[in-house]
This record gives sequence, C-alpha cells and structure tokens, in this order.
Amino acid sequence: MAAENGHLAMLKWARDEGFPWDVRTCSAAARNGHNAILQWARENECPWDHLTCHALASNGNLTMLQWAREKGCYMDGNDFIGAAANGHLAVLQWARENGYPWGKNMGVMAARNGHLEILQWLTSEGCPWDKRDGLNAASSHGQSAIHSWILRKHGTSAIYGRNWNWQMNDENSELLSE
Repeated sequence: MAAENGHLAMLKWARDEGFPWDVRTCSAAARNGHNAILQWARENECPWDHLTCHALASNGNLTMLQWAREKGCYMDGNDFIGAAANGHLAVLQWARENGYPWGKNMGVMAARNGHLEILQWLTSEGCPWDKRDGLNAASSHGQSAIHSWILRKHGTSAIYGRNWNWQMNDENSELLSE
C-alpha cells in the first residue's frame, strides 16, 4: 500500500522493520506513477517483473520504461498493449525501434478506446490485428470515427463477424455509405 500510494517514508520504515515485499511493490509504484519509489525499491533489491514494464507502458511513462530496460527488467510485446489502449504512440514507437514484437490485440484495444492515430500507425507498421474484432470493439464502445475508418480502409469484408447484427441499427447504418 505504501508504494501504491506514494509513501516512501512509510515504505522505508516497513523495510527497516523487516516487512516483506515482492514484485507487486514495483508494479504498484509504476502503475501509480511513483517513480522515486520504484527507483528506491530497485536500488534496495526489491524484485520486479514484466508487470512493472506493463504499468509503465500503459501510463506512457517512456523515461521510466527506458530506465527499466537499462536496469534489466524483462518485457515483451504484450507489455505494450496498454500503450496502444491508452494512446501512447511514443511508447509504441520506442518499443518497435528496440525490437519488441507486436502485442496481441493491440489494434483491437486502440479501436476499442478510440485511438485512431494509434490504429493507423499500427496498421501502417504492419501490426497484425483482427479487423472484425476491431470493428466490433469500436462499435460496442461508440467509436464511430474508428468504425468508419475500418470500413473505409478494409472494406465491408471487415463487417462479417460475430455480434454484427445487433450492432447495426438505424443510428449507425449510414456509416456503411461513408
């Protein structure tokens, strides 16, 4: 709780008193943007894992993500899904420049959350994603600009997917003609 809520003094006290910590300490600090706590925890040999990097990427904290990589924290392509979901293009670009593979469903998560720029970039860079799932995600979350873009970019073949019948109604049927 101390790491999660940004209480470095309390975390130091707990460690001095012998209270245990684990990988959740680092991931909680990363998830909540407590960079100083994360750095202190690592300087004091607190364990970490890829969830720390996932949290940093999801928050768009590129500086700390670079620091974590330099310090040897393991990460893979799936740790960058949150960056796509939350619209952090610079993090995604850095990940690709550093050889990380595409994470599963990056395009779908960008579509779901309305990040057209991210979806366009992922597509232009060759990121594989299921167009039907992306269309369904955009439709069910009210992302009409993305819905229209997917149809324009990929044609009507993208609409033949599960749940499409209940998503089409008078309100959004005009999107097919755009």
